[in-house]
Amino acid sequence: MAKEFKGEIVYNQEVDRHFPHLTVGQTLEFASYVRTPRIRVREISRKENARYLTLVVMAIFGLSHTYNTKVGNDYVRGVSGGERKRVSIAEMTLSGSPLACWDNSTRGLDAATALEFVKALRMSADLLGACHLVAIYQASQTIYDLFDKTIVLYEGREIYYGPTGCAQAYFEQMGWYCPTRQTTADFLTAVTNDRERRARPGCERRVPRTPDEFKAYWQSSQEYAKLQEEIKHYEASYTDGNRSVAEFRKVRKDMQSKYIAPVRFLLIVQITF
Repeated sequence: MAKEFKGEIVYNQEVDRHFPHLTVGQTLEFASYVRTPRIRVREISRKENARYLTLVVMAIFGLSHTYNTKVGNDYVRGVSGGERKRVSIAEMTLSGSPLACWDNSTRGLDAATALEFVKALRMSADLLGACHLVAIYQASQTIYDLFDKTIVLYEGREIYYGPTGCAQAYFEQMGWYCPTRQTTADFLTAVTNDRERRARPGCERRVPRTPDEFKAYWQSSQEYAKLQEEIKHYEASYTDGNRSVAEFRKVRKDMQSKYIAPVRFLLIVQITF
């Protein structure tokens, strides 16, 4: 991956990390510079291309008013926490990577800001065709409904992977009870906790209990069989894997930039006497 597909998969950690004294415009323009393709529309200059894409992405994510504002952090005053999170999203969007992974990126955000964050990811997926893998704790029903698919893991075992709208029905059919006011996300996580889950009356003895039992139930289900058919159909569309990789490598090579970013930061060594 590091040799052949470097930059094709990007990862965003829980805590936003930026150079706090740089403005939002500087941060995003630099990200755009280093990913500017060699072949550009109408052969515009690298600077013009980077600035134009930056302005477009900032407008999409509602950051245009923060162009000259410092990104900041816990000690340097800058944009708000929600805006800083959107800076991270915009930065990853400018990378042009087809696959983005988000590790509990709603940490520290209120419910409204967390919803806006996921809506921004949804917009990125719809407009740019990107795929986002997101891990979120205590997701609201509104946030949950924005996703296409969900995966449920139980101590490392996959016990469900499929459409978000079918997950609750799958576990209810298994024999588990979902309270009326409980969100789907909370219900799915509760199923993997023996202190929170509740079996429906009459199903106490037939529901799976251990991670291996859940895994066995999943692999014998119709949903799992349908998933395998989808995988086979996808693999049949790309029978010559070596050719697909070679074509992808050639396209990416043509798009890669030969630009070497200048040194913008000075290393300061502190000497103690």
